[in-house]
Amino acid sequence: MFYGLQRVEVGPDDVLITFDCDGEDDVHSIPEILAVSQQAGGKLVLIERGRRQESLVFKVCFAIYKALFRFLTRKSVIPNNFMLIPGAHVPAIRRSPLAAVHLAYGVLKLGFPHEQVTRDRKARYGGRSSQNLFTLVSHGMVGLMVFYEVVVAKLFMLLFVMLAVGGGGTLGGLAPPAPPLAAAPPLPGSCCCS
Repeated sequence: MFYGLQRVEVGPDDVLITFDCDGEDDVHSIPEILAVSQQAGGKLVLIERGRRQESLVFKVCFAIYKALFRFLTRKSVIPNNFMLIPGAHVPAIRRSPLAAVHLAYGVLKLGFPHEQVTRDRKARYGGRSSQNLFTLVSHGMVGLMVFYEVVVAKLFMLLFVMLAVGGGGTLGGLAPPAPPLAAAPPLPGSCCCS
């Protein structure tokens, strides 16, 4: 998607609406999304996905990811590729290396004024996703990498607190045990026999 963004012609007064082509993003909601942007003075519109047609295990794992993402990044919205981008913002997005890593999170990181809405996912055109748990976790980790400064700092703080609390001052018991005290060798000229 980032590659296509480099090539599409968008003027400063235009809007660009991006979405995945798998059918899960409801293109019938585009008029509503345009209205949200117009009512908000032409702001960026980030669309978070609502109800999903996925397994219970996936829903539970995604709920955990959302909570973790919000805690680590301090962001309230978890955007996806379905969004409305004002044309004036497109040049900055094109220059952003983080948008090339993860478009939606890169756009969020740029900090443009935005509105957020929730839209339910529709069924995929081609049936089930071919992504497995590993690829989904990898995708989520890549998204967190966009916010690396905050995420790494929070993870180090959490690690330090866990180690300090868990080890009673020995950093969680990870410090190597002190070697046993060896008997001091006898001083020269002293008798060690009784």
